[in-house]
Amino acid sequence: LELTRENTVFTTKGQCGYFSVLRMPSNKIRIYYRSSFPETDVGWSMPTRYLDSDDGITFSQPEDDIIFEKSGICHNFLPFIETNPDAKMPLKGVGGCHWKRKDPYWNLRDRHKDVEKDTSATLGYRGVYIFDSQDGLKWNLLQKHPIVTRRHPGFCTRRKQPSEFDSAISCLYDNKTNKYRLWVRSNVKQDVRFIQETESEDFYEWTPFKLITFKPIFDFKSNYYFPSFYRHPDNERFLGLVPYCNEKKAMLRLCISEDGHKWRKIEDVLTESPIATGRKKKLKNYSHSVNGYVLSADKKQIYFYVHHNYFQLKPKRPVKIVRYSMDFKELMKF
Repeated sequence: LELTRENTVFTTKGQCGYFSVLRMPSNKIRIYYRSSFPETDVGWSMPTRYLDSDDGITFSQPEDDIIFEKSGICHNFLPFIETNPDAKMPLKGVGGCHWKRKDPYWNLRDRHKDVEKDTSATLGYRGVYIFDSQDGLKWNLLQKHPIVTRRHPGFCTRRKQPSEFDSAISCLYDNKTNKYRLWVRSNVKQDVRFIQETESEDFYEWTPFKLITFKPIFDFKSNYYFPSFYRHPDNERFLGLVPYCNEKKAMLRLCISEDGHKWRKIEDVLTESPIATGRKKKLKNYSHSVNGYVLSADKKQIYFYVHHNYFQLKPKRPVKIVRYSMDFKELMKF
Protein backbone atom coordinates (compact mmCIF):
# COMPACT_ATOMS: atom_id res chain seq x y z
CA LEU A 1 0.00 0.00 0.00
CA GLU A 2 1.30 3.43 -0.93
CA LEU A 3 0.33 6.78 0.55
CA THR A 4 0.90 9.53 -2.03
CA ARG A 5 1.29 13.18 -1.06
CA GLU A 6 -1.23 15.32 -2.94
CA ASN A 7 -1.90 18.81 -1.55
CA THR A 8 -1.17 21.09 1.37
CA VAL A 9 -4.68 22.22 2.32
CA PHE A 10 -3.98 24.35 5.40
CA THR A 11 -0.96 26.15 6.84
CA THR A 12 -0.81 27.74 10.27
CA LYS A 13 1.46 27.99 13.31
CA GLY A 14 1.45 27.36 17.04
CA GLN A 15 0.16 24.62 19.32
CA CYS A 16 -2.94 23.58 17.42
CA GLY A 17 -3.91 19.94 17.45
CA TYR A 18 -6.31 17.00 17.14
CA PHE A 19 -7.79 17.68 13.72
CA SER A 20 -10.70 15.67 12.31
CA VAL A 21 -12.30 15.59 8.86
CA LEU A 22 -15.90 14.77 7.89
CA ARG A 23 -17.95 14.70 4.75
CA MET A 24 -21.01 16.51 6.05
CA PRO A 25 -24.63 15.60 5.21
CA SER A 26 -24.56 18.68 2.94
CA ASN A 27 -21.64 17.00 1.05
CA LYS A 28 -19.21 19.70 2.14
CA ILE A 29 -15.93 18.50 3.59
CA ARG A 30 -15.25 20.02 6.99
CA ILE A 31 -12.17 20.02 9.21
CA TYR A 32 -12.47 20.65 12.96
CA TYR A 33 -9.45 21.42 15.13
CA ARG A 34 -8.17 22.87 18.39
CA SER A 35 -6.65 26.16 17.26
CA SER A 36 -3.53 27.92 18.53
CA PHE A 37 -5.03 31.40 18.89
CA PRO A 38 -5.82 33.45 20.79
CA GLU A 39 -3.42 32.02 23.34
CA THR A 40 -4.83 31.53 26.83
CA ASP A 41 -3.32 30.81 30.22
CA VAL A 42 -4.89 27.37 29.83
CA GLY A 43 -3.74 26.08 26.44
CA TRP A 44 -6.36 23.35 26.40
CA SER A 45 -9.10 25.96 26.13
CA MET A 46 -7.96 27.63 22.91
CA PRO A 47 -10.97 27.67 20.57
CA THR A 48 -12.24 24.78 18.49
CA ARG A 49 -12.51 26.10 14.92
CA TYR A 50 -13.50 24.72 11.54
CA LEU A 51 -12.65 24.91 7.83
CA ASP A 52 -15.02 24.15 4.93
CA SER A 53 -14.36 22.83 1.44
CA ASP A 54 -16.31 21.71 -1.61
CA ASP A 55 -13.55 19.48 -2.98
CA GLY A 56 -11.34 18.51 -0.03
CA ILE A 57 -8.47 20.57 -1.45
CA THR A 58 -9.35 24.25 -1.16
CA PHE A 59 -10.57 25.07 2.36
CA SER A 60 -12.05 28.38 3.46
CA GLN A 61 -11.91 29.72 7.00
CA PRO A 62 -15.17 31.52 7.83
CA GLU A 63 -14.93 34.81 9.69
CA ASP A 64 -17.01 33.42 12.54
CA ASP A 65 -15.32 30.02 12.77
CA ILE A 66 -15.40 29.31 16.50
CA ILE A 67 -17.30 26.18 17.59
CA PHE A 68 -16.25 26.09 21.28
CA GLU A 69 -14.12 28.36 23.45
CA LYS A 70 -13.00 28.83 27.05
CA SER A 71 -13.55 25.17 27.93
CA GLY A 72 -11.67 21.88 28.15
CA ILE A 73 -14.02 20.62 25.44
CA CYS A 74 -11.94 22.67 22.98
CA HIS A 75 -8.91 20.46 23.50
CA ASN A 76 -10.13 17.35 21.70
CA PHE A 77 -13.68 17.85 20.44
CA LEU A 78 -14.61 15.17 17.90
CA PRO A 79 -17.78 15.29 15.76
CA PHE A 80 -19.12 12.25 13.93
CA ILE A 81 -21.95 11.40 11.56
CA GLU A 82 -24.84 9.80 13.45
CA THR A 83 -25.99 6.51 11.90
CA ASN A 84 -28.32 5.41 14.70
CA PRO A 85 -31.76 5.29 12.99
CA ASP A 86 -33.43 6.42 16.21
CA ALA A 87 -31.32 9.55 16.62
CA LYS A 88 -33.00 12.95 16.50
CA MET A 89 -30.00 14.84 15.07
CA PRO A 90 -27.66 13.95 12.17
CA LEU A 91 -24.47 14.69 14.12
CA LYS A 92 -23.06 13.74 17.49
CA GLY A 93 -19.91 14.90 19.23
CA VAL A 94 -17.68 14.10 22.18
CA GLY A 95 -14.99 16.14 23.90
CA GLY A 96 -13.38 17.08 27.16
CA CYS A 97 -10.57 16.07 29.46
CA HIS A 98 -10.15 15.32 33.14
CA TRP A 99 -7.49 17.64 34.51
CA LYS A 100 -6.36 17.85 38.10
CA ARG A 101 -5.43 21.51 37.75
CA LYS A 102 -8.97 22.52 36.75
CA ASP A 103 -11.09 20.01 38.70
CA PRO A 104 -11.44 20.97 42.38
CA TYR A 105 -12.94 17.53 42.98
CA TRP A 106 -10.11 15.50 41.45
CA ASN A 107 -9.68 13.87 44.86
CA LEU A 108 -13.16 13.36 46.23
CA ARG A 109 -13.59 14.07 49.96
CA ASP A 110 -16.52 13.59 52.33
CA ARG A 111 -17.04 17.35 52.33
CA HIS A 112 -17.73 17.24 48.56
CA LYS A 113 -20.64 14.84 48.90
CA ASP A 114 -23.45 17.37 48.46
CA VAL A 115 -21.53 19.95 46.42
CA GLU A 116 -22.56 20.67 42.82
CA LYS A 117 -19.46 19.64 40.89
CA ASP A 118 -20.54 20.16 37.28
CA THR A 119 -20.55 23.94 36.86
CA SER A 120 -19.67 26.38 34.10
CA ALA A 121 -16.19 26.71 35.64
CA THR A 122 -15.50 22.95 35.51
CA LEU A 123 -17.19 22.28 32.14
CA GLY A 124 -14.85 20.32 29.93
CA TYR A 125 -12.36 19.52 32.67
CA ARG A 126 -14.06 16.65 34.54
CA GLY A 127 -14.16 14.03 31.79
CA VAL A 128 -15.71 13.45 28.36
CA TYR A 129 -18.97 15.26 27.49
CA ILE A 130 -21.56 14.53 24.80
CA PHE A 131 -23.32 16.71 22.23
CA ASP A 132 -25.59 16.61 19.20
CA SER A 133 -26.13 19.05 16.35
CA GLN A 134 -28.25 19.72 13.30
CA ASP A 135 -25.64 21.60 11.25
CA GLY A 136 -22.27 20.89 12.92
CA LEU A 137 -21.89 24.53 13.94
CA LYS A 138 -24.22 24.90 16.90
CA TRP A 139 -23.86 22.05 19.37
CA ASN A 140 -26.21 21.04 22.17
CA LEU A 141 -24.72 19.78 25.44
CA LEU A 142 -26.80 16.67 26.18
CA GLN A 143 -26.07 16.57 29.91
CA LYS A 144 -23.98 18.71 32.21
CA HIS A 145 -21.96 15.88 33.74
CA PRO A 146 -19.40 13.82 31.78
CA ILE A 147 -20.15 10.32 30.53
CA VAL A 148 -16.73 8.99 31.63
CA THR A 149 -14.08 10.23 34.06
CA ARG A 150 -10.83 8.87 35.46
CA ARG A 151 -12.95 6.98 37.99
CA HIS A 152 -14.96 5.10 35.37
CA PRO A 153 -14.92 1.32 35.96
CA GLY A 154 -12.01 -0.43 34.27
CA PHE A 155 -10.24 2.82 33.35
CA CYS A 156 -6.56 1.99 32.85
CA THR A 157 -3.96 4.59 33.82
CA ARG A 158 -0.74 4.92 35.78
CA ARG A 159 -0.58 6.25 39.32
CA LYS A 160 -0.22 10.00 39.82
CA GLN A 161 -1.26 10.81 36.27
CA PRO A 162 -2.26 14.53 36.42
CA SER A 163 -4.63 14.49 33.45
CA GLU A 164 -6.74 12.06 31.44
CA PHE A 165 -8.46 12.14 28.02
CA ASP A 166 -5.78 14.71 27.14
CA SER A 167 -5.49 13.71 23.47
CA ALA A 168 -7.62 12.99 20.43
CA ILE A 169 -10.48 10.54 20.99
CA SER A 170 -12.59 8.46 18.58
CA CYS A 171 -16.30 7.73 18.66
CA LEU A 172 -18.99 6.34 16.34
CA TYR A 173 -22.21 4.36 16.21
CA ASP A 174 -21.73 0.71 15.30
CA ASN A 175 -24.72 -0.42 13.22
CA LYS A 176 -23.72 -4.08 13.53
CA THR A 177 -24.04 -4.15 17.32
CA ASN A 178 -26.37 -1.13 17.67
CA LYS A 179 -23.96 0.42 20.16
CA TYR A 180 -21.83 3.54 20.38
CA ARG A 181 -18.08 2.93 20.57
CA LEU A 182 -15.60 5.25 22.31
CA TRP A 183 -11.82 4.89 22.20
CA VAL A 184 -9.48 7.00 24.36
CA ARG A 185 -5.83 7.08 25.35
CA SER A 186 -4.57 4.91 28.19
CA ASN A 187 -1.52 6.22 30.06
CA VAL A 188 -0.34 2.73 30.94
CA LYS A 189 3.10 3.77 32.27
CA GLN A 190 5.23 6.89 32.56
CA ASP A 191 5.50 8.23 28.97
CA VAL A 192 3.91 5.06 27.55
CA ARG A 193 0.52 5.36 25.86
CA PHE A 194 -1.92 2.81 24.48
CA ILE A 195 -5.67 2.73 23.72
CA GLN A 196 -8.73 1.62 25.69
CA GLU A 197 -12.38 1.35 24.69
CA THR A 198 -15.92 1.36 26.05
CA GLU A 199 -19.38 1.06 24.51
CA SER A 200 -22.93 2.24 25.11
CA GLU A 201 -26.44 1.43 23.91
CA ASP A 202 -27.80 4.93 24.51
CA PHE A 203 -24.76 7.31 24.44
CA TYR A 204 -25.25 8.07 28.15
CA GLU A 205 -24.35 4.93 30.10
CA TRP A 206 -21.03 3.27 29.23
CA THR A 207 -19.55 -0.15 29.95
CA PRO A 208 -16.27 -0.61 31.89
CA PHE A 209 -13.16 0.29 29.91
CA LYS A 210 -10.85 -2.38 28.56
CA LEU A 211 -7.59 -2.18 26.62
CA ILE A 212 -7.79 -3.01 22.93
CA THR A 213 -5.62 -5.83 21.59
CA PHE A 214 -3.18 -5.39 18.75
CA LYS A 215 -1.10 -7.42 16.29
CA PRO A 216 1.86 -7.09 16.59
CA ILE A 217 1.40 -7.44 20.36
CA PHE A 218 1.79 -4.21 22.31
CA ASP A 219 5.07 -4.34 24.31
CA PHE A 220 4.22 -1.66 26.93
CA LYS A 221 7.36 0.23 25.85
CA SER A 222 6.38 1.87 22.57
CA ASN A 223 3.62 4.45 22.07
CA TYR A 224 0.26 4.42 20.34
CA TYR A 225 -0.16 8.14 20.88
CA PHE A 226 -3.95 8.34 20.48
CA PRO A 227 -6.81 6.49 18.78
CA SER A 228 -7.74 7.54 15.27
CA PHE A 229 -10.45 5.00 14.46
CA TYR A 230 -13.53 5.20 12.24
CA ARG A 231 -15.93 3.12 10.21
CA HIS A 232 -14.33 1.19 7.34
CA PRO A 233 -15.61 2.12 3.84
CA ASP A 234 -17.23 -1.34 3.63
CA ASN A 235 -19.42 -0.37 6.64
CA GLU A 236 -18.71 -3.78 8.15
CA ARG A 237 -15.33 -3.26 9.79
CA PHE A 238 -13.25 -0.50 11.38
CA LEU A 239 -10.24 1.35 9.99
CA GLY A 240 -7.57 3.39 11.74
CA LEU A 241 -4.45 5.47 11.08
CA VAL A 242 -2.72 5.75 14.45
CA PRO A 243 0.42 7.71 15.44
CA TYR A 244 2.94 5.14 16.67
CA CYS A 245 6.54 5.52 17.80
CA ASN A 246 9.33 3.64 19.55
CA GLU A 247 12.88 4.64 20.41
CA LYS A 248 14.04 4.40 16.81
CA LYS A 249 11.12 5.25 14.51
CA ALA A 250 7.89 7.20 14.36
CA MET A 251 5.17 6.45 11.85
CA LEU A 252 1.46 6.35 11.14
CA ARG A 253 0.16 2.79 11.50
CA LEU A 254 -2.69 1.83 9.18
CA CYS A 255 -4.76 -0.82 10.96
CA ILE A 256 -8.01 -2.70 10.66
CA SER A 257 -10.47 -4.44 13.00
CA GLU A 258 -13.44 -6.74 12.57
CA ASP A 259 -15.00 -5.84 15.92
CA GLY A 260 -13.38 -2.58 17.12
CA HIS A 261 -11.53 -4.42 19.91
CA LYS A 262 -9.01 -6.67 18.15
CA TRP A 263 -6.80 -4.64 15.81
CA ARG A 264 -4.06 -5.63 13.39
CA LYS A 265 -1.50 -3.67 11.43
CA ILE A 266 -1.89 -3.40 7.66
CA GLU A 267 0.97 -1.04 6.82
CA ASP A 268 3.27 1.54 8.39
CA VAL A 269 3.41 4.81 6.42
CA LEU A 270 5.26 8.12 6.65
CA THR A 271 8.08 6.63 8.73
CA GLU A 272 10.46 9.19 10.23
CA SER A 273 12.63 9.73 13.28
CA PRO A 274 10.76 10.53 16.50
CA ILE A 275 11.27 14.00 17.91
CA ALA A 276 12.54 14.51 21.48
CA THR A 277 10.52 17.07 23.47
CA GLY A 278 10.72 18.77 26.86
CA ARG A 279 13.35 18.54 29.57
CA LYS A 280 12.99 14.77 29.74
CA LYS A 281 13.42 14.47 25.95
CA LYS A 282 10.29 12.41 25.57
CA LEU A 283 9.96 10.87 22.11
CA LYS A 284 6.88 11.84 20.11
CA ASN A 285 5.50 11.73 16.58
CA TYR A 286 6.25 14.76 14.45
CA SER A 287 3.26 13.88 12.26
CA HIS A 288 -0.26 13.08 13.47
CA SER A 289 -3.18 11.59 11.58
CA VAL A 290 -6.31 13.67 11.10
CA ASN A 291 -9.27 11.59 12.32
CA GLY A 292 -11.35 10.41 9.36
CA TYR A 293 -10.99 10.07 5.61
CA VAL A 294 -12.70 11.20 2.39
CA LEU A 295 -13.58 8.96 -0.56
CA SER A 296 -13.27 10.30 -4.08
CA ALA A 297 -16.53 10.61 -6.02
CA ASP A 298 -15.54 7.70 -8.31
CA LYS A 299 -14.35 5.63 -5.30
CA LYS A 300 -10.96 5.10 -6.89
CA GLN A 301 -9.06 6.94 -4.17
CA ILE A 302 -9.32 7.26 -0.42
CA TYR A 303 -7.87 10.46 1.00
CA PHE A 304 -6.22 10.71 4.40
CA TYR A 305 -5.15 14.00 5.94
CA VAL A 306 -2.01 14.39 8.05
CA HIS A 307 -1.06 17.07 10.57
CA HIS A 308 2.65 17.77 10.07
CA ASN A 309 4.70 19.53 12.75
CA TYR A 310 2.34 18.76 15.61
CA PHE A 311 2.34 21.54 18.25
CA GLN A 312 4.98 23.20 16.04
CA LEU A 313 7.60 21.01 17.69
CA LYS A 314 9.98 22.24 14.97
CA PRO A 315 9.56 25.97 15.65
CA LYS A 316 11.18 27.21 12.44
CA ARG A 317 8.77 25.26 10.26
CA PRO A 318 5.06 25.95 9.72
CA VAL A 319 2.26 23.63 10.77
CA LYS A 320 0.63 21.97 7.77
CA ILE A 321 -2.37 19.79 7.01
CA VAL A 322 -1.54 17.69 3.95
CA ARG A 323 -3.88 15.51 1.92
CA TYR A 324 -2.60 12.07 0.87
CA SER A 325 -4.19 9.54 -1.47
CA MET A 326 -4.30 5.75 -1.44
CA ASP A 327 -5.66 3.40 -4.09
CA PHE A 328 -9.08 2.33 -2.86
CA LYS A 329 -9.05 -1.09 -4.54
CA GLU A 330 -5.68 -1.90 -2.98
CA LEU A 331 -6.97 -0.97 0.48
CA MET A 332 -10.04 -3.15 0.03
CA LYS A 333 -7.83 -6.23 -0.50
CA PHE A 334 -7.02 -6.23 3.22
